[in-house]
Amino acid sequence: MMNTRDIATCCGFAVSQEVLDVERSLLTALGYRLDGPTAHTFVEHFTRRHVDQEVRRRAHAIADSSLFDHRCVKLLPSAMAAAAVLLARMCLEPAPHAREQVRRWSRDLEGMTGYKPMDMYDGLDCMYNTLPVLD
Repeated sequence: MMNTRDIATCCGFAVSQEVLDVERSLLTALGYRLDGPTAHTFVEHFTRRHVDQEVRRRAHAIADSSLFDHRCVKLLPSAMAAAAVLLARMCLEPAPHAREQVRRWSRDLEGMTGYKPMDMYDGLDCMYNTLPVLD
């Protein structure tokens, strides 16, 4: 671990106070958000244009409840969110056959998420068993 004096010397700052000032400026610019994106972040992003707030609410609930299943932990947050959105749509807009529902995964959503329905199989499989009961 380097202290501010070592960083100042190594990086060409005049004094260690400059290092602290730069760190504060960086943290302020980032809004003190130093963590990576989560499934919640991706659900927000993927449903930003979707007018049906119920899909967003259900997708958040599905993604949150899936955190209790150890099989879902291995999924990327974006994959978990994409699967949660698809599963929410499947719950709220039931189709007579699963294939029809998969076809409803529009090119727009595929383009936005980067996932095809078959890419989300593992996520759908583990999330289905953790579906929350919602009003």
